[in-house]
Amino acid sequence: MLDLDGLLRFAVEQGASDVHLKVGSRPRLRVDGRLREGPFDTVEPTDTDRLAAAVIPRARAERFAAENECDFMYGIAGLGRFRVSAFRQRGYVGLVLRRVLPGIPNPKYEPIKVITFHTRTTAKFYGDDYAVEVPVDS
Repeated sequence: MLDLDGLLRFAVEQGASDVHLKVGSRPRLRVDGRLREGPFDTVEPTDTDRLAAAVIPRARAERFAAENECDFMYGIAGLGRFRVSAFRQRGYVGLVLRRVLPGIPNPKYEPIKVITFHTRTTAKFYGDDYAVEVPVDS
């Protein structure tokens, strides 16, 4: 049985920006822009079904059921927050989790690909290997 919190702790220790969970493959970690297999068992359909049911917020569950995809935030106390994309592909649930780092990225070293404003008080910056949530003064 796949332990999501344990997997995410391992990913953070390895410096991974993303974790990909796909049925039939071992969990993959994106480290320094490259995907590599983690030292975990192959992901089974019951793993992704169980994890999705456990982490998808109630408010997003209806959208996931109707549209086969949804995005949301997942946090672990003492570890951090993750932007999660849950989707159904070829009949199976898949998950991609991107670590959200505190602070503002330096565009000189980390090109910003997307900036989104989710509320009047929060902006999110996305690049190839990072996602950062920043408070915005109003």
